[in-house]
Amino acid sequence: MYGNFSNHYEGTGCTDPANIAKQMPGQVVARGPGNGSVGYCPLASSAATATSPALILRAGTRPASVVPVEVVYNPSSLSVTTPSGLTVSAGDYDVHFTPVGGAARDVVGALPVVPSGLYPASWVNASGFPKQLAFGWVASTGSVTDYHELDNVIVTTLNPVPQLAVSQTSYAAASLSPGSPVTYKVAASSSGAAENSPVTVTETLPSGVLPVDASGTGWVCAAPSGQQISCTSSTSPFTAGTITVNGVVKSSSVTPALVQSSTSAVASSSDASPATSSSAPAGTVPAAPNVTSISPTNGAAGGGNDVTVTGTNLGGATAIEIGTTAEFAAGTPTTLNLRASSAPGCFTVTSATSLDISSMPAHTAASVRRKPLS
Repeated sequence: MYGNFSNHYEGTGCTDPANIAKQMPGQVVARGPGNGSVGYCPLASSAATATSPALILRAGTRPASVVPVEVVYNPSSLSVTTPSGLTVSAGDYDVHFTPVGGAARDVVGALPVVPSGLYPASWVNASGFPKQLAFGWVASTGSVTDYHELDNVIVTTLNPVPQLAVSQTSYAAASLSPGSPVTYKVAASSSGAAENSPVTVTETLPSGVLPVDASGTGWVCAAPSGQQISCTSSTSPFTAGTITVNGVVKSSSVTPALVQSSTSAVASSSDASPATSSSAPAGTVPAAPNVTSISPTNGAAGGGNDVTVTGTNLGGATAIEIGTTAEFAAGTPTTLNLRASSAPGCFTVTSATSLDISSMPAHTAASVRRKPLS
């Protein structure tokens, strides 16, 4: 077995220990964090020296080549004991394996601290450990001998973690053109262990649809950034919540099928298993609103005046767009969201036929449109 993973091949920034040499077949090595061509430095090896004899990690037959392996990652402040009876100290890792025909071996060491700047700061906890861990099995042989097989892999967590879930529903007219509104209802939830950390939902809209704003009870939503918009709930414990994301069509090539199939929503937190939704089935679009009057019909360009909108099919409104024809086509109208009580930057539903904007935003030559939301 001509293993290269245990050789001194790695990214930049590494200082190889004395027991890592150019060619080290038949050894097991634990490597640290890396990104691109930086890192992946060796931490510990099953070889005592650079000339240690190879371990027997395969046999002449497939049944005889079984090498049981157990990997434990313990970033907690207490030692842990696995169901198999393996005890690992706080802040340590252990690669426990049994060579063919030999006794069990361990590659043990302190968890490496992620160097500053290698990963985004939000990915790393106060101890310098990644908040969430992804790892894979890597094996390398030579150009002649090439056998790789993994069987019966079980991944468990020693402490239960919250399990997030997210889904989407889209609302758009059957025919879309620049300026047409598009809406997504994004539902996030958590199950399993209690989720006491803030939960963030990030919605990515399709190309040609510009996010305008988002809102939801208990959520704090940031301004749009490119095709994305994010909202965070700090409710503790978090169980479930819904966000309304409003967008505007900017391209004549946008179709309802694109709206439904080319969007994604990701729910994540610092301690939970994240969730992703890659489609948004169409919801039932409410009957189109019909505005019959606006009072007053004009006001100060600086805004601030109270405006009443009267018409039909207004009771289900959750957003109002205000802008010129050019602004709608560019995807840059001002959006007012529904609120239970009057406040600047929002509106209230007073009846099925009436809406009230308590403080009209500053604007000139404005037109009013209602988003087709449920």
